[in-house]
Amino acid sequence: MEFEIRISGKKEPLSLIQCMFKRSIINDLCFKNLNDTDQNSVLSIYTKEESLNDALSALSYILNELKGKFPDFEPEIRVRNLSYSEPEIGHGHKSPLRPTRAIRIIPPGFNYFYENGITEIIIDSHNAFGSGNHPSTILCLEQLEGLSAINNRENNNWLKGKRVLDFGCGTGILAIASIKLGAKCAVGIEMDHNSFITVKKNVQYNDLGDRIEIVEGSWNQLCGDFDLIIANLVPSALLKAPNIFLKHIRPDGRIIISGFGIKQCASIINPFLSSGFNLIQKKSLKEWCSFLLKYDTCSIPVCR
Repeated sequence: MEFEIRISGKKEPLSLIQCMFKRSIINDLCFKNLNDTDQNSVLSIYTKEESLNDALSALSYILNELKGKFPDFEPEIRVRNLSYSEPEIGHGHKSPLRPTRAIRIIPPGFNYFYENGITEIIIDSHNAFGSGNHPSTILCLEQLEGLSAINNRENNNWLKGKRVLDFGCGTGILAIASIKLGAKCAVGIEMDHNSFITVKKNVQYNDLGDRIEIVEGSWNQLCGDFDLIIANLVPSALLKAPNIFLKHIRPDGRIIISGFGIKQCASIINPFLSSGFNLIQKKSLKEWCSFLLKYDTCSIPVCR
């Protein structure tokens, strides 16, 4: 998989960042400059997945080195997995999508007729990931359907009354779907500011402002405990998740994770298994995978 690290800010420090990267020992980096003005420039750095963490660590070091010369330089940084086949930023879907059997995604302002047994979700996917097109999103929606009463002969909706965390929520599609499928309330955490604005709009489009809280930030903003944690993230982020999620998952809680390929399944699931999570279900679609896991309080002793 290839990733883009996009840095937006003033031209002069961005030029120095590129020069310092070119002198680094990280191989296979490519660069692209956009919107080349003094005050509004963009530097894109392209790297393979195996070099992503090294590139991010190098960027952190470089930014720290530049603080003395550019004390007011606060660039906007975005990391994008180029394997995600969703539209480029600024282009959302303009017609309804049917990513799963019982869920339909509708763009804002689209006139539609209610269909019995179909969960309707209004999503504006401009400036955020999560239109419902990508296999990892579809897999997470299918896992949510499985936890709800849909396709359940006993009509036992596990989601009913549950508290949900959607970490790295993008458009908020998974948090919104969880509420519409039966959960009581949800928290969405999103670090990208443009996505944060988009998800707050989507919550309002679906009239769920009293049941979904959206927080701008990352791991440092994670607080409280949850019955269900959903994390559709890049592999490097998922590898950090097990020990952090342990502090926030309720006894017998569930976790849905996706955002990784079939070849990465073992490296992703092993840290969760060793942390006390048991695999309930594995799903795959177009070379992408998703796991539904249960936290077993009897597996290992954990300080909570």
